[in-house]
Amino acid sequence: MDDKTTVIGVGLSKLQFAMQILMDVFHKYAKEDDKLNKGELKCLLKTELKELIDTDSNPQALDELMAELDCNQDGVVDFMEYSFYVAMLTVLLHAVKHTPPESFSTQEQHEHWQEQQQQRCPPPTQQQQQ
Repeated sequence: MDDKTTVIGVGLSKLQFAMQILMDVFHKYAKEDDKLNKGELKCLLKTELKELIDTDSNPQALDELMAELDCNQDGVVDFMEYSFYVAMLTVLLHAVKHTPPESFSTQEQHEHWQEQQQQRCPPPTQQQQQ
């Protein structure tokens, strides 16, 4: 298999192609302000990640995910917040791929996600909370 993928006549490595897709998917759903509001995030999840994330059977899941992703608490998900989320999902999927099913712990993976999130998004200072 060739290490290059041709995209519209331009040779890109597989990683460059993956990065381009990451950006293209974000821009498909983030309209004019280049950020995802709650409705746009829901549409992205239902279309692009429907096998991984079910927001229909648990309506609170979307609110919880939005709160986790919105690191700067501005009410929207910017490209950095979205990229971090996709990267963490990829890490989790990689772990699942390399972990025998009988030893896989969803709780451990969730705790790992929360630790990473806390490192990335420290609790707001008193000044930020006001």
